[in-house]
Amino acid sequence: MLAFFPTAGRLASAVSALPALPKVALAAVVCASMWRAFLGAPAPANHRAAARLLLLVTAACYVGGAAVVASGADVLGSLLIVAGIEASCVAAWLVRGARDDGGGDDGGGGGGGGGSGPKLPPPIDWEAFDRARRAWERTPTPG
Repeated sequence: MLAFFPTAGRLASAVSALPALPKVALAAVVCASMWRAFLGAPAPANHRAAARLLLLVTAACYVGGAAVVASGADVLGSLLIVAGIEASCVAAWLVRGARDDGGGDDGGGGGGGGGSGPKLPPPIDWEAFDRARRAWERTPTPG
């Protein structure tokens, strides 16, 4: 990686403070967290208030991490930023909780308890329908 240092007035090679193996490990943790947050199983219930709080923590980690990096502590600042990314992943996971994806019957049933969207009608009782239809039948009259 090349960086321009204005005091020297020339391009110079910038060396990272973190060796390759910890970088790869951090990248793997961040990728796994993002996969889990957006593609894995959702949280058991929706926690919007906790997710909002975690997004505030994310913003604080980003601002704090940027300030720490600007002051010269690259590793600590980077770790704060990674902590912010992890907090936003947990927030995304919490918001996904108990959300219907429109994929059909969830195997549940009944329950009530509010929820978002209109209440669905009960399933059709086809046996009762057939009984009612048989009551309407008439015997043909010759004629």
